[in-house]
Amino acid sequence: MFILRESAPSSCYYANLNNYSSCIDTELKDDNIVSPSRIIFVELASPSSSITTGDKKLYVADTLNHCIRVINLVTLVVSTVAGVCTKAGFVDGPLGTNRLSLPSMIAVDESENVYFYDSGSSYMRYLN
Repeated sequence: MFILRESAPSSCYYANLNNYSSCIDTELKDDNIVSPSRIIFVELASPSSSITTGDKKLYVADTLNHCIRVINLVTLVVSTVAGVCTKAGFVDGPLGTNRLSLPSMIAVDESENVYFYDSGSSYMRYLN
């Protein structure tokens, strides 16, 4: 289980990853973003890493589901952006055909490119 809630009045979001809470500083200051009363619950299987990007998205390595999820912090819509959840493997290709195996350690560079370590395949991979 992954729980995301806004800490009022700051712009800090708290995520529960494997029973550990951490602050995800997103610098969201618009009144129409996430109100303190809104909480999102996302069913993930042992999420191991998360990162926010400048476009107000939170990328999460859904490790035991073998996929990468993204949570839009403005709309709170959750999407799969890499892998087919619950189907492990190592296949490059477009969403729906590509496969991951135990993705972890997500990072973003200064150009907003998202990278992650596909630990089951022992490869660094990149979202494009």
